[in-house]
Amino acid sequence: MSAQPQNAGPLSLAERRDLVRLEEVVGRGIGVFWEVGRALEEISSRRLYRATHARFEDYCQARWGFSRQRAYQLVGAAEVMDDLAAAPPVSTRVDIYPMPASEKQIRPLATLPAEQRREVWEQAVEDAGGEQPTAADVADLVAEARAALSPENRDRLSESERLRALRAEEEAVLRRSGERQQRRERDARDKHREQTLFHLRQAARHAAAIGPEGEGGLAEIEEAAAYYRGLDLTMMG
Repeated sequence: MSAQPQNAGPLSLAERRDLVRLEEVVGRGIGVFWEVGRALEEISSRRLYRATHARFEDYCQARWGFSRQRAYQLVGAAEVMDDLAAAPPVSTRVDIYPMPASEKQIRPLATLPAEQRREVWEQAVEDAGGEQPTAADVADLVAEARAALSPENRDRLSESERLRALRAEEEAVLRRSGERQQRRERDARDKHREQTLFHLRQAARHAAAIGPEGEGGLAEIEEAAAYYRGLDLTMMG
């Protein structure tokens, strides 16, 4: 028997509260991309969407109207923002280095090793005269930085990209495992229904063979059969 996927059961009271709290963050607006990305990452990693959807991408599309790719762009942006906030300033040529104001500005930074993101962002701010750089300006600087990466750092970056791919594959494995569990439960219900109806039919034939004395029992059996058919349709719905 295959292992149960983690976080596969019904949501607990605490999880339902967490889901409401996290969805409120997302609902405040995609412009608050740092908070939104963090909230989506937690919803995905803890599978808090499982009460209503089997897959994270279906949840994102139905609940928020965007694709799984867009969701992971926001998650990646939050990770970059965490890196920028945690890293000390590299330069002092500008009094205050503003944090990115949009997800598009920092999307290119996600393709750099974490330790280079702050340096490239500060360079972009300096080139913009201490103001917010454009997304295109950041992308140009990132392209230059990637071209200058040492083979070792290129390997590290490739490893980071592989890890992101593995994380996506893990999500797919959990999704398939959950779908297999649903199929097993459905098959078990079908088997139970068939066994129940088989025994009811056998009892009905036996009651009919008895004759008039068994007519009352036959009516009860037919009533029970109708009940079980209705119960099964309710469970399957």
